[in-house]
Order: sequence, then C-alpha cells, then structure tokens
Amino acid sequence: VSVRAAHLDHGLRPESAEDAAFVAARCAELGIPCELRRLERPSEAPDGIEAWGREERYRFFGELLDRYGADAVLT
Repeated sequence: VSVRAAHLDHGLRPESAEDAAFVAARCAELGIPCELRRLERPSEAPDGIEAWGREERYRFFGELLDRYGADAVLT
C-alpha cells in the first residue's frame, strides 16, 4: 500500500496557513509525501462558500487520483 497525504487550504480562516504548515511538518516527520494547495477565497460564491469549498476539495482530490493512479481517497 502506498500512502500520500493531501491538504487543501481554502484560505477561509486567518490561521489556515498554520494548519497547512502543521500538516506539511508532520508528514515530513513521518516520511509521508504530501500535496498542499492553497486557494484564494472568491469574492462571490453563487451557491455559497461551503459549496465552493466542497467543489474545490473534490476537484483537488480528483486531480491527485488521476496523477498518481490512486484507487481511493480517505478523509
């Protein structure tokens, strides 16, 4: 089994960059490859900010599944 970590920082909270740094550091300590991405909050989200975040998260995970030929995403 091959494992990778992924963290999507939606940029919705002031401390979200600290969360991403924690994930990156912990993965480095454990020797787990980690994919990080930071988004900029949109000025408008027609379906709401939560829907925007969910769609972006699914898009990010889908890209990683394709890139690495992975079988599953665990959350």
